Amino acid sequence: MTQVTAVLHYLQKHKEGISSLDAYSGKVCDDDGNPIVITRLSDIIYKLRRDGYRLSNIEEKYVNKNGNESRYVRYRLIPNPMEKPNEKTKVHFYK
Repeated sequence: MTQVTAVLHYLQKHKEGISSLDAYSGKVCDDDGNPIVITRLSDIIYKLRRDGYRLSNIEEKYVNKNGNESRYVRYRLIPNPMEKPNEKTKVHFYK
């Protein structure tokens, strides 16, 4: 499994999205459940967007250990508006 596929699967399962810290800390796993450490999440997000996936950037703030406000980006997968969750494709037969 490639890192791109692993991140895509993670985004499809976790609606809260992913940040670089999540990716680097091993929250993303392969098919066998082994953690994958991803150091360049932005490159993977670029490749997903290039392949046609729609992703949003959510800027989040936090206070670091020095008491200063910092920011990071969380990426979320935007579902295709044409797809409805848990709806099976309907097949029509014509006589």
